[in-house]
Amino acid sequence: CEPCNGVYRYLEGKESLSITKFCGSESIQVRLPSDINIKELKERLKQWGVKEVGPCLQLKNMTIFKNRVIVRTSSEQEAKKAVMHYIGA
Repeated sequence: CEPCNGVYRYLEGKESLSITKFCGSESIQVRLPSDINIKELKERLKQWGVKEVGPCLQLKNMTIFKNRVIVRTSSEQEAKKAVMHYIGA
């Protein structure tokens, strides 16, 4: 994957993630620029205890869909950091 090879498109400012904070909850939605393959991601994240729940994955404080991630946090920075670390989007 790109982050494993030192390519950080979002951190370098070459692309940006769409962020939406949900009112009344400690959740932030991060829209991904393109769909991810849930099956491949599940395999890659199994070492961290990822769980498949219907069409999405659950890992720590994240619910991962093919085109977006909902992170339970009030910090946009923490949401971006989690997405970059585990998904590399």
